[in-house]
Amino acid sequence: MLEDMLQPDRMAVSRILSWMNGTTMELGVEQRVTAFRVGGDIYDDVR
Repeated sequence: MLEDMLQPDRMAVSRILSWMNGTTMELGVEQRVTAFRVGGDIYDDVR
């Protein structure tokens, strides 16, 4: 199932659930990552 993850530029994500904490991300209209949030800090210099 995870064989596609062995390619460059891949990541697995999940919708945030009540028991989760840590890093979250924001998706833009094209379903591409536009920002990461780590402990409340926003990193929006995503390439």
